[in-house]
Amino acid sequence: SDDPANPDGENLIYPSNRAIQPSDLVDLDNAIKSYHAARDQLENQTFFGSEHTMAYMDVERDWNALSNETQDEILTLIEYSNTMACPEPEMWLMYDLNFNVTNLILASFRHNPEAPILFTQWMPQLEVYEKYADQRERGFQWTWNDVEAADVNELKKYYHGIGYDSIPKKES
Repeated sequence: SDDPANPDGENLIYPSNRAIQPSDLVDLDNAIKSYHAARDQLENQTFFGSEHTMAYMDVERDWNALSNETQDEILTLIEYSNTMACPEPEMWLMYDLNFNVTNLILASFRHNPEAPILFTQWMPQLEVYEKYADQRERGFQWTWNDVEAADVNELKKYYHGIGYDSIPKKES
């Protein structure tokens, strides 16, 4: 075809004022493909990455997959903790099950010793959960050597799973 707006010679009808160009249809087609790809990723829970992500969690759906002991510990913590000030505590506590909370605390100090960011549900978990009995036995006494040995990558994964690109820093 000699028409530069229609190089393939297709019998397409465009407004005579050229308000819609073939490139507009290509852009629209690409946008539709992106939309469908995003919907597929949301459906198979890979939109935010393949790591454990809070966005994919559903307390009602996931609660029954927890052991009775874990459910009891979460309910006990929610009922008796007077320091936990997070919305949707079940969601946060279930999210935290995938991490070593002791390490998260120590890594927070390693990341920013002057002003670490500590979530309000972390210490209550150490006080209640059986898996942290060793931390209770040592009276939650940690050293700077413990801080230096902390895995900051786990803290990065934690923050990534709640929507951050990097670990935030609070000014001291």
